[in-house]
Amino acid sequence: KGFDLVVTNDAALATALNARIDRPMVGFFAMTPRQIAGIVATDVLKGDVKGDLETISLIREDTGLDPKHIHSELENIRDIRKYTAEVSKHLTKQGYEVFKSYDKINTVERAMGAFDARESDFYSDKKCAVVGIDWFDSLDKHFIPDVYEIIEPFTDDDYEIETIHCIGNDRQIAESVASIIPPEDAEDYAIVLDASSPLTDAFRSAFYRHGISFVNSMGVRDLSQIRDYLQFIRLSLTYETLRVRYVRELYSNFNSKINEKLDGFLLHKLSDNDLSPSARVLRALMADIRSKTFSEVMDVLWSKGQPQVKMLLEQMRMEDTPITASAVGWLTYSIDNITELKHNEEIPDYERRGVLIADISKSVYIDRPVVVYAGMGHEWDIKTSFKRYIDLTEEAEKAAEKLAVALQQGSRRIYAANISKDGKPCRPCLTFDIIFDKPCDTFDTICGKVVTGSWVPDSESVMPQRGTEIISDRRPDDAFSKSSYNKFRSCPMAYFFNRFLSITESTSTEFGSLIHMFAEVYISHPEKVREKGPDFFVDLVSSKYAGLSSPMMAGLDTDRIRLAMNNVMEYIDSLGIVDPPLNIDNSTRKHPNIFIEAIGETMTSDICEMSDKLTSYPVHGDFDLYWDDTVIDYKTGKAKDPSEICGLMSEGGKWVHGPEFQPMIYLAMSMSNGSPGRFRQFYVLDNDVESLSEGYDISRSVRNIDIMDCSFMDAIRSSPELMDTVRRKVKKELKERAHELIVAIADSATGDPSGWKEQLAVRNTVMQRLGIDEKDAVTAIGHVVKYLKGGMIVTDTGILVPKGTLCSFMNRLREDHAAAMDMCRNGFPAMPVIECKNCEYYTACTKSAMAGDSDGE
Repeated sequence: KGFDLVVTNDAALATALNARIDRPMVGFFAMTPRQIAGIVATDVLKGDVKGDLETISLIREDTGLDPKHIHSELENIRDIRKYTAEVSKHLTKQGYEVFKSYDKINTVERAMGAFDARESDFYSDKKCAVVGIDWFDSLDKHFIPDVYEIIEPFTDDDYEIETIHCIGNDRQIAESVASIIPPEDAEDYAIVLDASSPLTDAFRSAFYRHGISFVNSMGVRDLSQIRDYLQFIRLSLTYETLRVRYVRELYSNFNSKINEKLDGFLLHKLSDNDLSPSARVLRALMADIRSKTFSEVMDVLWSKGQPQVKMLLEQMRMEDTPITASAVGWLTYSIDNITELKHNEEIPDYERRGVLIADISKSVYIDRPVVVYAGMGHEWDIKTSFKRYIDLTEEAEKAAEKLAVALQQGSRRIYAANISKDGKPCRPCLTFDIIFDKPCDTFDTICGKVVTGSWVPDSESVMPQRGTEIISDRRPDDAFSKSSYNKFRSCPMAYFFNRFLSITESTSTEFGSLIHMFAEVYISHPEKVREKGPDFFVDLVSSKYAGLSSPMMAGLDTDRIRLAMNNVMEYIDSLGIVDPPLNIDNSTRKHPNIFIEAIGETMTSDICEMSDKLTSYPVHGDFDLYWDDTVIDYKTGKAKDPSEICGLMSEGGKWVHGPEFQPMIYLAMSMSNGSPGRFRQFYVLDNDVESLSEGYDISRSVRNIDIMDCSFMDAIRSSPELMDTVRRKVKKELKERAHELIVAIADSATGDPSGWKEQLAVRNTVMQRLGIDEKDAVTAIGHVVKYLKGGMIVTDTGILVPKGTLCSFMNRLREDHAAAMDMCRNGFPAMPVIECKNCEYYTACTKSAMAGDSDGE
């Protein structure tokens, strides 16, 4: 109070102060240096200020560089300029080229650098206060008034964190916090976290589930019409290979329908009779897409134009731009990355108020009575690695001061941390070491008391009402099998149907059963099987199986069985199995082995078809073979390469028919027996033609999935398989330096590997250590990251799973089992992650009918 203007670089503090003005005034009471720059820029620069899009366009005209590359360099230049005026010496050759062009353009940053508070009349006749002056960066300092008073962000009060709740994983933290927020009082709460972490999504999901409103921003990329427009153009560029399944849903968004029975057909091969008149118009537009401009496509898709798309094209100045792959790429990139793009769609009222989600890296002042601090681990660390233009000591001290202030916001505070991360106990962020002036390895070193465990109470059991019936006879504590867990992750309702509906066995299932039985008889009685020869067993089952797929396929089916049996014998021989115990009576098996009966034997071995379960996790499984501390599974379907297998067990992978978590589950089960964690998938018909030739290496039909007892980054550094795989892919001059390349990446990278090529720290480290230019560095990084998926390493022959990745997966499985058991009492929702038509319970499911779908039966 008593000041005319407050200058602070904390935008949240400025907003809060402006909301508390108790007297009439013109303009703002509190402003950030950037806001002031927006007002004075025209006078300082003697001309209009250019925005990002126009700046990129001007640099592109001057340099001829790709606009996406220009934008990336601009972000780097701006980050450097915050700390030093000597930008050029910290840039690559291409970065310097961008900087020379950028330095001539009138931008807000240029205005900030040229502003002189002593010569400006902006502060005249104003009594000024400055808050947090030590936190101002190099550009902010230009806006410190000539005469001012300092307001310290600290008070002299002692401050301690009394209690930290170590709750569990991200989902449990979010669920626990959401449980204490009354929906009607949501505006009294704020959540402070690392906004780029998965915890943010966990909170959003929890708030949606509990009906709690939260402040949500809407960008151009969130608009459905923008997404449909881009998707239409992108698919059109692949028109010649486009199948109906990829466009049917999209066409329906433009009020056109195509019969789903045509999903497998190429779109351009359909006759006009197969399409409605409106669908023909859309197809003709796709066929002719490369002769159209962006606005011409918009005018066909929406006869009166679409205001949001029109606004986007006007801002991008692309209305009359011909459609090409590079132009579409730039448009897509801009939508995803340039915040300057505006839209005029109304944000729903419930998303403009409610819980505030604040980013710990950007916010110091939190204007809410109740503040929840979530995470507090390494994701809160300051990101300064390999930024040579930063004084690391000074920056760390600033970060400690900001964090100390941020932790004291609100009248009531709740601190919620993870118990573990990547299979290891979660450590407080490193900034706490500076605040407390000692190593803070555990949360109990920074607070008075640590309370462990979620505070969300278990749901009360609901007794069956009259007129209802419990269909399943299984106990509600049933453990997952690998199949039932796959079903649950595909859709809880599919898991529900799987508990009591049987599915008719397909020909592939029948074939798989035969091969599994043959493998068992060969392991148990190899001499008798060799004596009789594979044809004895082929003839035994050919009448039952051969021709089942089609009478005309009988001969081919017989050859397929013979080939599979020969490959199984060769693979089992390669394992060196000696004297397996014959300790199981075949007749006691649930499904007795017909081959064992046929050769006149009665006993089999318990290393085959072995059942096992975990005591620490709710899961059980049946191993086809357990030998030499290794779990082996026979696969009779189409062979998958390691990348496909990894994708099927990775979060966010391509799950067309659902996930396949068998490798992760079986690795965990094998490790419980004290083995180092080895799982082998043997594809009995892989390389079917080649495998007929003498000398075929049967190991080529095997996929190795192994545990590495270390962190993900250490696994990357130490894996000889990854090094050998990368060595075969990189340029000749880098082949002998593959390990050096991998270590350079692992030393500097953070976050998801899919973004490492764009991380300047990674590129700069690779360039410096290997002495290569930026283009070669990006290519080399790409050769490494393509083998890193879902916290795992994909090699030519298999997958390496760091122990932390496996632990995280198994903890997720335990949570999902608890959720499934709760659903046994409260109902299984339909939440498919795959297309419903790909579900084997599609005809039994009532999802479409419940949703009001006119096609639902």
